[in-house]
Amino acid sequence: MKNKPRKLPKYLELEEISRLLSVVDRVRDLLIIRLMVFAGLRVSEVAGLKISDVNFAEGELRVSWETAKRQKERMVVIDEETGRLLYQFALNKGLKGGDFFFASRKSERISTRQIQYMVKNYAVKAGLPDWVTPHKLRHTFATHQLRGGMDLRVLQDSLGHDHISTTQIYTHVDMREKKRQFVDLSKKLNQ
Repeated sequence: MKNKPRKLPKYLELEEISRLLSVVDRVRDLLIIRLMVFAGLRVSEVAGLKISDVNFAEGELRVSWETAKRQKERMVVIDEETGRLLYQFALNKGLKGGDFFFASRKSERISTRQIQYMVKNYAVKAGLPDWVTPHKLRHTFATHQLRGGMDLRVLQDSLGHDHISTTQIYTHVDMREKKRQFVDLSKKLNQ
């Protein structure tokens, strides 16, 4: 019996990321998308982010999530622009330590469903494929970090994966890209 081939994760190319970001018309929404694309956060982690989880001086976030067995936590690096936008957003909203960064109109934590819906709407507005979801934005982060030379173990830690095998799926994406580039190069050499 043959093993069913593992489906490779879909991700956005740099031009598609740029298109997505260019149609976002609210700072809150831009931050939510940036946290998934540039920091690799899960949708639930974005929804649960509190002001006390952010170390602005160091450009780090403490990210928490629940598994079936326990509460887990990891530190995530954020890029300078996202950190600047988060800081400005917190100041403008008057957020304090225990406040959720992204609250609903009732001052409760924004729902993951709201984020999913928001991402879908912006993806449509940007003319992106219908498979674009918050989780695909996380795949985008992982794929581009690996392409950029991030060590697989560092990526595993950044994503909060328990097992390296979960992270290794992105090496297959990278191999697909390497094969595509090799074929292109060989065609050029044989012309």
